Amino acid sequence: MADFQRNSAIFRLQNMFVAMGSVSSSDLRFKSKLHLTSVNEFKLQFLTKYMNLDSSQMSKKIFWSVFALGFVVCVVYLSERNNYYFHRAKHYNMPAGSMLPTLEVGDQFLVKRVFSVFGERYVPNRGDVVVFWNERTGSDYVKRLVGLPGETIQVRDGIVFIDKVAVSRTGGGAYEAKNDSYARHSFTRFNETLPNAVEYEILELSDEAQLDNTKEFVVPDGHLFVLGDNRDNSVDSRVPSVVGFVPIKDVNGVARHVYYSGPEKSFIWRRIGDGRH
Repeated sequence: MADFQRNSAIFRLQNMFVAMGSVSSSDLRFKSKLHLTSVNEFKLQFLTKYMNLDSSQMSKKIFWSVFALGFVVCVVYLSERNNYYFHRAKHYNMPAGSMLPTLEVGDQFLVKRVFSVFGERYVPNRGDVVVFWNERTGSDYVKRLVGLPGETIQVRDGIVFIDKVAVSRTGGGAYEAKNDSYARHSFTRFNETLPNAVEYEILELSDEAQLDNTKEFVVPDGHLFVLGDNRDNSVDSRVPSVVGFVPIKDVNGVARHVYYSGPEKSFIWRRIGDGRH
């Protein structure tokens, strides 16, 4: 009876090692030929064979197992903490100066995408720098969201009015930059503050340019009114024949960070999107 119980214990231990993947059935046949007489002897001989015959392979297996585990942990952490950098970021390049000084010519920046294919829709947040598809021109545009559905927007002498209330504009410092033809121009830099307290900088050549005085625009449902931060060098919602009102469904995402500076030709990390750099 004692021999039967001992042999049964050995058999159960063998099956356990097979189930764990630590030993193959051929290994078990090898062990059976040794005529083991106790559980302890079986464990000792198995570990001795495994360690002696596979030490280098086991070291590599341990290394890659730890590496894979660490990678999975990092991926899960990033996905849970901030899914933007994990799978929502998309690269864009700023080809022109319509968003100076927020985005300079040649800046490369990251956009938090909206996955419309999965039924997502952009939730408008006044002050966002949005990337949207312009069906009229068949290209992407980058502008700042100023007007929401149902609001009346007008520009008078360079000042933006939302529902007949002037948007705060302060400052007046000098700013020099090249235009799209690489000619250098002197601008006046202002701080503009929207009704939701989002603050950012804009540029003006003057307050008497073509688009500094407009008619009243009533933003339709499901649409947005956008402006370039470089007010006298931007084709935006003030030009209905080219841009006009932007359908919310055409917003691809919101610009978040500049990672490469066009003028400086170097990698940087500058926050954008809400005007607080």
